[in-house]
Amino acid sequence: MSFEGADQALHHAAQLPRLMDVMECVEGESLRDRMARGPLAMEETLRLAMEIAEALEEAHERQSVRRDLKPANVMLTRTGKSD
Repeated sequence: MSFEGADQALHHAAQLPRLMDVMECVEGESLRDRMARGPLAMEETLRLAMEIAEALEEAHERQSVRRDLKPANVMLTRTGKSD
């Protein structure tokens, strides 16, 4: 999860009459697609797990709950970081 672009989108969504979730468009590859190419190295797996856990912690601190967490919904950016 990346909150830099999402903060802007949420600001605009707050102007609408109904509360809704807005997701940032992130360029990259889904974790599902990356996993389909073959196993991930242990170091990469641990790094991604830590990044996902940190992103979930930040989302929960903002009172946002992610209920559909799966590899298809985790995007890997060109820098290799999970968003």
